[in-house]
Amino acid sequence: MRNALLAAAGLVLVAGCSSSATDTASNDGPSPLITGNYGSTRSAGIATFTPLADCPKVRVIDGTQTLRVYAKGKDKDPFSLRYQVSITKTARDCSESGGQLYLKVGVSGRLIPGPMWTPETVRVPVRIALVGPEEKVLVSNLHIVEMTATDPNSSPTWAKVDSNIVAPSGEAVEALVGFDYEEAKKKRRR
Repeated sequence: MRNALLAAAGLVLVAGCSSSATDTASNDGPSPLITGNYGSTRSAGIATFTPLADCPKVRVIDGTQTLRVYAKGKDKDPFSLRYQVSITKTARDCSESGGQLYLKVGVSGRLIPGPMWTPETVRVPVRIALVGPEEKVLVSNLHIVEMTATDPNSSPTWAKVDSNIVAPSGEAVEALVGFDYEEAKKKRRR
């Protein structure tokens, strides 16, 4: 009896998978389940999807990926840490036109409140630069990134995109990002 039930269930499954004379799908066009106006089609060459070969890498400058701010007069005391901001991701996008390389550089990270945190708006200096051969600075842009955290248990994220970077095409360049410690020291003295 059990075998007869299993055989009948198998026949029902197989019958559900077979096609009938009323099926209208073919290789000539879209399935009747997909409807709408498809408009005209365009072909795209492989160059449309090929990334720009000379798009420079983005590197976080060693030692500048974390910015720690302590209570006044208590530098390097972990119990006096007000907050720590870190860089966690970078990205870039490039295009070329008229012998110029147009570069967008993105950088993002996280704010981590410390033991001495008080709710405030934090302003951190992020430097995004483009250097050429022999570390010659071609572009150097300073951005003040603001973020607010009211809860000491939160860890808000931040992001900045610099889309104003232009360099000559074909030149060996590298994008550098990091926190600008000198600018951060100036801000604390003000």
